[in-house]
Order: sequence, then structure tokens, then C-alpha cells
Amino acid sequence: MCGLKAFACTEDDESTGAVLFATHDIAAKRWAANEYADGDITRIQCRRAKWADHLVGSAVPASLMIEHGWHFECSGCGARIDLSELDEKGLTVAGVIGMQDDLVFCGPECALWYRSRRATAKRLEAEAIMWLRGIALRSIGTVEFVTGFGQEHAYASERGGRWTIEQAFVSFRFDGMEIGTASLRYHGPRWCGAHGPTRPEWSCCAGDKEAFEAFAKARQTREAA
Repeated sequence: MCGLKAFACTEDDESTGAVLFATHDIAAKRWAANEYADGDITRIQCRRAKWADHLVGSAVPASLMIEHGWHFECSGCGARIDLSELDEKGLTVAGVIGMQDDLVFCGPECALWYRSRRATAKRLEAEAIMWLRGIALRSIGTVEFVTGFGQEHAYASERGGRWTIEQAFVSFRFDGMEIGTASLRYHGPRWCGAHGPTRPEWSCCAGDKEAFEAFAKARQTREAA
């Protein structure tokens, strides 16, 4: 970390940017250009930010940046957070929660509200995945579920005080599979434009369709016997 200094880098159009740490301003400008200006270094403004030098190797608090002229959007209420807005609302910069590369909240109330909503969403999303797994197990018997990115997902949202599952799916391996996993997918009415309840649907790769249909039929026949 020796020799690193803080630089405030912003792009010209919307003043989007960050406090970066580099040995020279040109290195900071290059990074900012790639991140915020499609690689065009001429669109980047870079100035020393000595007030952040002591944070080398650490996250930069949004509150400190606000004290030096930056602004953020509250991840809770969506309001702009800067010194004048905080003063107008009777809030203090010391109460701002978050770092420049993370969620930022104008105060504890917004942070609590957001985290409470996210906890509710996560619980409902986990329940949706277990619901789909249960349907799969009842329909075709024991299968090997596959987790991880792109294999299992659920999304819950709230509108007007009512929570709903917008979409969810689970993936699993099956006998005869050659190309990829099969899945059981649910899309809520708002997602697919339907009116009223919707049903989960089976899905698999086109090249595995015959194999999956044979697998499902054999499993259903065995369960019925």
C-alpha cells in the first residue's frame, strides 16, 4: 500500500465516479475511464483527495465523501443525500450509513426499513424454492437438485403492502440427461401477463426433451404402481 494516494475521479456527463487509490493520477484516471466513460480518459476529471489518504486499503464511508461535496441516492427512500438535503430534513451526515461501493442510507430508519424488507423477501424466496422442490418430488419422485448461479432462483416483490413471488425455478438432473438439467419454473401473473393464478411448468433443453419425457413418464408410472 506504500505510496498510494487518494484521488476523486468523476466523468464529465453526470459526474459519476469514485474515490480511488493509486500512485499517480493517470493510473486513477485510466481505471475511472474504463469504469465510467467507456475507456475515454478525456472524459474523466481527477483531483487529489487528501482527506481520504488515511483510508488506503479500506472502504470509503459515504458520510466522509458527502462532507467533501459528493452525493448519493438513499437505497431505502431513494432521496438524494447531500449536505443541503440532510440539513433540510433535519438529518446529520454522521447518521448516513454505508460505503461508496455498497448500499447507502440517509439514516437508520431507512436502513432498518430496507433490511426488514430484504429479510422478508429472502424468506419468501426460500419458501418458493422449497415449494417447487416439493412439487417436483411429488410429481416425479426423488431427483438430484442442482444449486448455484443459473440453477436455482426466486424473486419476491411487494406492491401496495402485498408480497408476491414474481418468478422462481429449481433445476435437477435426470436419467438420460445429455445436454443440461431440467427445471420446474414458476412465473407470477405480473411476470407473464396472466390474470389470476399461474401454474409451474417443466422445462428442459430441446435436445433432452424426449429423454426427459420418458424419464417423467417412467417415474409417474412407477409412483402410480
